[in-house]
Amino acid sequence: MPKIIFIILALAVMVLPGAPAQAKVYTTVAQTYKINAAPLDITTSEDGRHTFVLTTGGKVLIYGRKGLEEQIKVDPAFDRITAAVGGDRLFLSSTKTRQVREVLVDFVHKIDISGSPFLGPEKARVTIVVFSDFQCPHCARLGPLFEQILDKNPDTVKIVYKNFPLNIHRYAAAAALAAAAADMQGKFWQYHDLVFENYQSLSIKKLISFARRLDLNIPQFKKDMNSNAAKIKVGRDYEEGRRLKVTGTPTLFIDGRLVRERSFDNIQKMIDEELREKDK
Repeated sequence: MPKIIFIILALAVMVLPGAPAQAKVYTTVAQTYKINAAPLDITTSEDGRHTFVLTTGGKVLIYGRKGLEEQIKVDPAFDRITAAVGGDRLFLSSTKTRQVREVLVDFVHKIDISGSPFLGPEKARVTIVVFSDFQCPHCARLGPLFEQILDKNPDTVKIVYKNFPLNIHRYAAAAALAAAAADMQGKFWQYHDLVFENYQSLSIKKLISFARRLDLNIPQFKKDMNSNAAKIKVGRDYEEGRRLKVTGTPTLFIDGRLVRERSFDNIQKMIDEELREKDK
């Protein structure tokens, strides 16, 4: 028998159906959404925390784990919806108009600012939180912007500092611990400014020298810099940033809403929006 016949027979045996699988499937209803309008399409965020339902009448219903959280209005012509990776933007499309529209979704997050250093009045109506890295060149350039914001909004805005040292920066974590130690002696912002003035050439020796320039108690500073209290403080900031999906620095939030454009005009616009919302 020719060799090719043996090959064909062997392949035929491989594809012969075997005994039927005995796998069992169990189903459980996790959620049932009661919707007043007919659903057209549905999508979910990558982390599964949010479900977006596009309905007739031009609405997107946003559901969380506890039910309906929010709804937004869109053009009624759109009949398809897809969430981008991260769930912070939606893509709507229409088979009728052949349009595709990108919609940015800014969730409002609760951020723990207790014990964090801040500029501005303690009971300010609007809070800006910045996640920062002491070796980040973009973070080092935020000083004039913050001054401009506080000059414009002296009674209504406070700026809160959060540590988010990146692994790519050798002394960022050490600088964060050193700033926490300076904060324990009441000179966080003075130390903050010195570090950013020298962010391109940091070392442990320089971090200690900054403390000397500010007349801090050096033995206490060194002890505090290596203390569990400082490590816990910096660690909590970092973990909070990760929870908020911070990946780079600086990352700013205004009353829990992500700032996508760090220009003064855009930040002032967001501040004014928050103040108007609070005045309603």
